[in-house]
Amino acid sequence: MGMREVHHVKQDDRSVLARWFTGAECELHLWVHRATNEIVRFQFCFDRHRDEHILEWDSKRGMRYAAIDDGESEEAMHPKSSPIVVADGELDWEHVLAVYEAESSEVEESIRRFVRNRLREARGYTPE
Repeated sequence: MGMREVHHVKQDDRSVLARWFTGAECELHLWVHRATNEIVRFQFCFDRHRDEHILEWDSKRGMRYAAIDDGESEEAMHPKSSPIVVADGELDWEHVLAVYEAESSEVEESIRRFVRNRLREARGYTPE
């Protein structure tokens, strides 16, 4: 079963609509400009229960990649801390694309295609 939309998402900005899709292994957060209905930002979090990572795309800055330190490590300076985003090394793009394809089957096709194309562009593939 893929990601499903969570309804009643807190809306912090009147100019954009925040949307949230969640699944077993990943989450997709979207910000859609209300006037134009264009996606202006998204965050794709994957491998949630292993070694969580995040890909964030913004219409002005492009794609960024990082790991999420869940604050639970015994080696951490302050165990049981809040999760934080930290720099990470190489990204296995084939894995990311495979997870996204498997988990996004229930997401609206226009959103699914938009995010897939941004992921493909960041990887160096031609968008569909």
